Amino acid sequence: MYKFSQLKQAGKGYFKANYWISVLTPVVMALLTFALTSIGNLFFVLSIVVTLLVTYPLAVGLAKFLLNNREGKGEISDLFFSYNDGKEHFGNIILVEFIKNLFIFLWSLLLVIPGIIKTFQYAMVDYILAENPDIDYKDALELSKNMMHGHKFRYFLLNLSFFGWFILGSLTCFILDIFYVIPYYNQTMAEFYVAVRDIYYYNNGKPGFIKNGPSFNNPNGGAKFDPQTGMPIADFTVMDNAPKFDPETGNPLTDMPVENNVPKFDPQTGMPLTNSTQTVDTASETFDTVTETIGQTQKLDESENTGFGELHSETKADSFEFSNPFNTQDAPKAPDVPNPFDGQ
Repeated sequence: MYKFSQLKQAGKGYFKANYWISVLTPVVMALLTFALTSIGNLFFVLSIVVTLLVTYPLAVGLAKFLLNNREGKGEISDLFFSYNDGKEHFGNIILVEFIKNLFIFLWSLLLVIPGIIKTFQYAMVDYILAENPDIDYKDALELSKNMMHGHKFRYFLLNLSFFGWFILGSLTCFILDIFYVIPYYNQTMAEFYVAVRDIYYYNNGKPGFIKNGPSFNNPNGGAKFDPQTGMPIADFTVMDNAPKFDPETGNPLTDMPVENNVPKFDPQTGMPLTNSTQTVDTASETFDTVTETIGQTQKLDESENTGFGELHSETKADSFEFSNPFNTQDAPKAPDVPNPFDGQ
């Protein structure tokens, strides 16, 4: 299961790697939306047109930018994805966004709580459209609902964790929001989408109607478990080819860190791995200790007149040595040693 710290560190790392574009993109979106909405408010019909033709497409464009930003190729032009690369499906994007918001509105008429639940269920629709602009509205809503199954409360908590940042931003006349909090928040939400998307695809396979995005239904494809933690892998940290970031420093990682190049867990089964080399070394040390103890026991004082004392006087303990089966070098075979406890 993903951790909030992982999502936030990755989000922070991605937006800092493309800082000014990450800052300017939501600013451009806000200015366009505010300007056109202000004009549209003069006439009710015009406000609906602005919402359909501007607000909805720009929301999908922002999602497209955030996903591209994870791969280091986010551009402000991604904001206009619905008008450019996705123009063939422009009508479908508007339809899916309209039905999504219509359902949320209708559920909100019942009670506030059902409306909030539907808002969380359909929170991934913008990202789904950014990756699959031709998806049917039923499939888009159902897929978002399935992805968010079991994750709605965690999504709420993740949003809540930014509450303090937005309060702090308001105290700076929203300057901090513009230059840090909003791009940080936006990229973290994109990381949340990638996490729940990958978990869903990993557990259920990629739906047939999805043409883009990763597919994790190959049981032999890629590592299933983190070799350091033994936890299932189904998020941005391993399952895609995007840069990885150190959770402590936020610096990009070229590969998954593995302590001393020896994994602790089997990446296919998630079971703890036993270091065979360490096991042999430990057994060898134990054997040497036992051998030394036996030698010391055989050298008991002959004055005690024990069977061991007699053994020492007759066989000379230093005239032979035990062979260590764990020693890589061949050792001479030990001669037969009389058993002091033998009745003969």
